[in-house]
Amino acid sequence: MGKFFRRVILGRVAVRSLDQLRRGARAHSLLYAARLAKRSDRPYDVAWQRLNYTRSSPSGARGTVCFSKQGAVAIFFDGESPQAPQRLKEPYRLDAHFESMPEPLMQHVRREALESFVLEVGGAAVPVVTAAFWSDAAGQIVSARPWVRVLEGGAHLVASELGRLERSIAAWSDEYGLSPEQAKIARRLFAEAAKSPAATRISLSAEDRAGLGIVTNQTTRELLEGARITIA
Repeated sequence: MGKFFRRVILGRVAVRSLDQLRRGARAHSLLYAARLAKRSDRPYDVAWQRLNYTRSSPSGARGTVCFSKQGAVAIFFDGESPQAPQRLKEPYRLDAHFESMPEPLMQHVRREALESFVLEVGGAAVPVVTAAFWSDAAGQIVSARPWVRVLEGGAHLVASELGRLERSIAAWSDEYGLSPEQAKIARRLFAEAAKSPAATRISLSAEDRAGLGIVTNQTTRELLEGARITIA
């Protein structure tokens, strides 16, 4: 399935939830750890910085999802987006992406991520994002702009994390050249984890680690620790 087609389908999903996002980020981290055992080059990236899940693409698009006790807030920058300052006909407005965001989440993203999105606009260094979304009190993903525009603005980086987990696992496994057996292990682990809250730790047995081909080094340990996956 092509990336564009995946984005269109995912853009039509009626409900996008915090639990979907968290489980998707964790599953992607597990499969990316398996990918790193096959190829150590990182033309695009999947990483964690404390509770912050970060993504980037070869084109330079990047995003950070900040998880917290208050929920989650995600910000993105994509220079190819119609919302990039150089593509706008009117002055750039950061607050256009954050309208109606609860203040605790706004404060959290300012502390955790906005500083790394500073760019020069009109001769001044200011935070610049081209898309944002957050979780509401019911745990649903919401945004200030239409979802299709949010995807175009950079949230396409985590579109698969917000999709149906089995389909996303299959897509990541295919993209990373993993075997059907490796995909099967990931599906089983997350099917078992689905019976518990989305943030519950997953214990990766030595047998499953070997089956996934994960090499235990500092990079994979940091990646899996961020995803709350413990290596036995």
